[in-house]
Amino acid sequence: MNFCTAASIYWIGPLLVTSVGLAHADTSVAIIDCDYRQRTISKWVSRRNQSNENLPKIHCFLESDNLVSSIKEHAKHYDVNIIDVQGRDNKSLRAGFLICDIIYIPLIPSQHDLEVLEEISMLIEETREQNPNRKIFAILND
Repeated sequence: MNFCTAASIYWIGPLLVTSVGLAHADTSVAIIDCDYRQRTISKWVSRRNQSNENLPKIHCFLESDNLVSSIKEHAKHYDVNIIDVQGRDNKSLRAGFLICDIIYIPLIPSQHDLEVLEEISMLIEETREQNPNRKIFAILND
């Protein structure tokens, strides 16, 4: 199963809690971090995995190019792939929308996020035909 989330600073915590919960439930988890500039999630996973060898392992990959083929390859090896894309219209966001089974769109109550939601809605419509069975959730995070 492939999950996509446009993780903002407000959504990283729930994303990581989800990955840890899945790992503790004996689910093989990979996080694909597409935010190659900040690498917040990659750094956190690295610290977690190094801090205690007895913790269930979470795998993390930093990706920027060929995301669709990378996700397909990771899907062969992991039960769940969580794809963290930047929250703006770019190649990684479009790739996530094209291939993921479940898409989470975190929002905070702000004018900016309302405007972004309009753009995201257009992108959802543009990619619907290529991935009609995906489930999309907008999550209000206050």
